[in-house]
Amino acid sequence: MEYGSNLINAINDFTHNVKTWNKETFGNIFKRKRNLLTCIEGLQKSQAQFYSHNLFLLEKDLITQYNATLFQEKLLWFQKSSVK
Repeated sequence: MEYGSNLINAINDFTHNVKTWNKETFGNIFKRKRNLLTCIEGLQKSQAQFYSHNLFLLEKDLITQYNATLFQEKLLWFQKSSVK
């Protein structure tokens, strides 16, 4: 009986660790995508009134992050569709 409880404990520990890793590494992809898009839109509105090279570079970086997030979201949906 002890071996069965050790296996259950190991599975529970693994599940907890994977969930923690997922939150810390990826977080909520959809929330991150919304936040990045909001920042990009704000920068673009600001740039329309007053050009700043630093804001341009920041916008470029945020767009790169946004594209990476879109790719992660695509992978997420692909993995979810494969499971079903």
